[in-house]
Amino acid sequence: MGIWLWPVIDDEASAREVCHLAATCAAILAMVTLLAVMLSAALDRDFRFVILILPAFWALCAWRIWNGSRAWAIAAFTVYLPLAILTVMSLSLLWSIVLPFAFMGLVHGLRATRALQKFADQRLMAELRG
Repeated sequence: MGIWLWPVIDDEASAREVCHLAATCAAILAMVTLLAVMLSAALDRDFRFVILILPAFWALCAWRIWNGSRAWAIAAFTVYLPLAILTVMSLSLLWSIVLPFAFMGLVHGLRATRALQKFADQRLMAELRG
């Protein structure tokens, strides 16, 4: 359990693994959001394609975080924060269950993409010196 709460990032391979963990959390967030959208559409009998924007955004973030994109990790975390605050204020049960897991996953995405950027910079500096 400790490895999931705060995984160690000490080399490029471990940074990639943590990126994959963060992307998996974003993908789960996309699936839960899609499930909520579909349930809402089924119960209201009113479906608009606009409501699929958020699940598509989470899926796109998952794919880009999996590839190590720091900008998308920051974007996902930035969009997630106001949603988390609104969830806490509305006390929605479904989102309250997902909230801590998604938060930790997106934090790991920020950490891992920063580490990947640092390792790439170190490799570039070594090549320039050598």
